[in-house]
Amino acid sequence: MTGTDGQPIPFKYRWVDSAGLPTGTSSGSGQLDATRLLFDDFVLSIKSIIGLQVDAGHFILSVRDDGGQLHRLTIEIFGTDTRQLVQAINAIRTRLSAAREKERLISEGNLASYRDAQCPYCRATILLLHLPETIQVYCEYCDTLFSRTRNRDDEIEKYFRICESCHMYSRPRQFSVFYFYFLVFTFGFHHDSTVRCSACMRSSAWKMVFGNLFGLLGFPFALIQLYRSYQTDELVGKFAGLDTANLLARRGQIDQALDKYDQVMDRVPENAGVKFNIGSGLMLKQDFAHAEAMFELSLDDCANYWPAVNGLQACLQQQGKFQELEAVRQFWGLQ
Repeated sequence: MTGTDGQPIPFKYRWVDSAGLPTGTSSGSGQLDATRLLFDDFVLSIKSIIGLQVDAGHFILSVRDDGGQLHRLTIEIFGTDTRQLVQAINAIRTRLSAAREKERLISEGNLASYRDAQCPYCRATILLLHLPETIQVYCEYCDTLFSRTRNRDDEIEKYFRICESCHMYSRPRQFSVFYFYFLVFTFGFHHDSTVRCSACMRSSAWKMVFGNLFGLLGFPFALIQLYRSYQTDELVGKFAGLDTANLLARRGQIDQALDKYDQVMDRVPENAGVKFNIGSGLMLKQDFAHAEAMFELSLDDCANYWPAVNGLQACLQQQGKFQELEAVRQFWGLQ
């Protein structure tokens, strides 16, 4: 499996040193095929890749050689859709890893314990060997929750994930930040972009409005971003009200937040992300007993939802339930 059309994916590359600087002035030509990353003078088997991160256009690969030694390779990739390339690499390496795991279980006479799922959005293969079957599955490669029995209404779920700003389940989007200043002797502007949920953007948008109040160029731009941060119902569909509930929960207004969450769950009764948000809000209120219950309910909807696993661990730690915490860590192999 390579590109969406099954063809190899070509790309341009430069090797990068530990300081993030290219090691040469010229670029090379590479290609991803069904099992390998091909460089001009180097071939890397996909099955040797155990980790892949992308940072500022740099591919950071963790690679295990035939002798079991770990190596870190940093490559600047350009000339292609990097998101498509990452998804293709992850799709291949998770498929190969799943095949090796299946072979191991066959050799042990335990194939009946094998279970997996394929993410419909990035095509990664997710192993679910020792976990109970639940209505949702979490893909850690594209950070999405997907329903096993999806229908047309469920397609909106591909846009939802954990917001890196507030760490709650929502629909992060790209917003622009623009400030124009004009002083007596100088003028200038600041422009940037950010990816966050609408609830997180609202306070920033208000600051941008007041910061551009006397700037003819910046003020209309700030109003547009403010409007975008509030007009979200057509984007979130059946999750309408989730941004407001998350905002109330983060402010400590958990009772009001619960009313909003209840309205969302009337439309989406089985969703690990919404229940994770409730647990997170209860944690902020230091209601650890009820937070623990919500994280467990989140895992009832999605047995491999890692944000809920991490929330449950933090909750047990706060309550001093060290035996239960040890059991969770053993079950998830977190020793």
